[in-house]
Amino acid sequence: MKKMKWAAMFAAAVAMLGFTSCLNSDDDNSNYPGYEYVQITSSIGYYSFRNASGYTLTPTNQGDLSKVNFGSARYAVMSYQYNPDSINNVTHTVDITVTGLAPVETYRNLYNESEVTSFANAPFYAVGVDSYAAPYFDKNTLFILAAYYAKLDSDGDLDEASTNHTFGLYYDANAEPEAMYSDDLVMTLYHHVTDTNLNKERTQFTSKYLHFDISSAVAAYQSKNGELPDQIVIKYKTPDTSMGGTDYDKLLDYANAKDATNPLQIPYQRYFAEDSNSSTNN
Repeated sequence: MKKMKWAAMFAAAVAMLGFTSCLNSDDDNSNYPGYEYVQITSSIGYYSFRNASGYTLTPTNQGDLSKVNFGSARYAVMSYQYNPDSINNVTHTVDITVTGLAPVETYRNLYNESEVTSFANAPFYAVGVDSYAAPYFDKNTLFILAAYYAKLDSDGDLDEASTNHTFGLYYDANAEPEAMYSDDLVMTLYHHVTDTNLNKERTQFTSKYLHFDISSAVAAYQSKNGELPDQIVIKYKTPDTSMGGTDYDKLLDYANAKDATNPLQIPYQRYFAEDSNSSTNN
């Protein structure tokens, strides 16, 4: 991946969906904001993170992180503050104060049409990427932000959004690309709910960060085309609003879903062209 200077890696920290808002934050004019996807490199009791530039980020507010439920997540999206004086360019370490964090779960790849048919049964509200964080950790790791309909629980929470929803990404290496996407790697994102009978109660929409390993898709594309794709294009289905109105049983019936008018298009080659050229030259 192209190495960017540390100061250019981050935009100003902003609020995240799924944000853990209870973390402490002290204003300090000597600190700079950071915001990015990170790899979780340690476990309960003492946390550290690695960023895409290979730096280990060590939180100074370890106690706050005990409040976060990391589950089985291997990545997180994180906002933090750091003092430039704490950057060690020899050991590649930085001391940080975490100001917000959302664990990012890893979801499955689908490998054939029969898997897709048995898996896909729910549309999305929308699909995008976080505008403030690079959508890749490396050339095989993709992060997506998905919005979808969920049921409000009796206590007013959206716990059902985590327990009854899962996601899958499919790449058909044999499909002929559409002319507009002839230089792109085109995949389709699918949504599965455990009980479609709850659709009539799924009247709220929520968002979730998703992580996918795209190594097999990238390798297949590169083998077939001899180069990296210009973009990653993610197709997905949304409700046909003309079918249901406020009748969520009809609105969320996957049989009525339609292809999203504007698939998600994520630049790819511009991030990783140097890696590709280096491996070719070597």
